Amino acid sequence: MPDEKDWGVLLTDAAINELGEEMKQYLTEGPTGSYILCKQVDMNRPYLGMIVESQLSDGSPFELELYVPHHYVKLIIAGSEEKLKKAVGPYL
Repeated sequence: MPDEKDWGVLLTDAAINELGEEMKQYLTEGPTGSYILCKQVDMNRPYLGMIVESQLSDGSPFELELYVPHHYVKLIIAGSEEKLKKAVGPYL
């Protein structure tokens, strides 16, 4: 759908260091830093809510909800897939 947005949530270095290995599997490295590609973002809660696409061990896709404290977020970018690629780099 052309009207659908994808979200790129760029995390602070402190977030990446403190959350460690648990978060690294969801990170993509781009020219602006490490970010999480999201299908939806909810900024109206005590923690930033993100819905991400992931894969089970058999390769089948599923949606997962991640929550991080707001102070771990450096920047949130929303746009079409093509615009996000230009802004934060290629992703899976």
